[in-house]
Amino acid sequence: MATIMPAASQAAVEEISLSSSKHLSTFYNNGTTNTYDNGGVGAVFGGGYTRLYEKFILPAYDPSITLTSGLLWTPVTSRSMEVYLTDGNWVSFNYYTAPKTIGGLVAKTATNINQNKPIDLTEYLNKAYQNGTPVGFMMKSAIEGQNWTDATIFPSGAQKLSLTFTSAVPEPETYAMFLAGLGLMGFILRRKQKS
Repeated sequence: MATIMPAASQAAVEEISLSSSKHLSTFYNNGTTNTYDNGGVGAVFGGGYTRLYEKFILPAYDPSITLTSGLLWTPVTSRSMEVYLTDGNWVSFNYYTAPKTIGGLVAKTATNINQNKPIDLTEYLNKAYQNGTPVGFMMKSAIEGQNWTDATIFPSGAQKLSLTFTSAVPEPETYAMFLAGLGLMGFILRRKQKS
């Protein structure tokens, strides 16, 4: 679970290091002071934005490994939500606005009360992974100035963030070349033994 800090705090949040053998699954209990900073941010009025204070430090990039992730949110009322990648500055908490979202993330709308609504963050995270940048998330209402990721609109534990590393399945050509190489080595060894 992430360390909590007020917007004005200079302290660093908890950094979670991931490895190819580690799976991380985190529930965020909404409306509690140990999960979110619900203070106003910038020129936003009211509750301001709600941020998930958690930063993931990814291992050295390996093109054969894919980072698979999903964010599952369950609103109590029909609302839309936007997910942004933060800039990694945990003092000012700047965020990338809609035109700069990574992986084509757009606002998601749950049409039914208590409907589970998944958001696929795979491409979103892998671009940051390839660039070697820290990964942080911010969730906000699609309507400016509304802090609606809280206990009044979301049930406790409404967000589940899950990250898993998976190795890419080799292409058939890779297996064919590998087997051909083994066959060639066996042929050479047999010829050496005969001579």
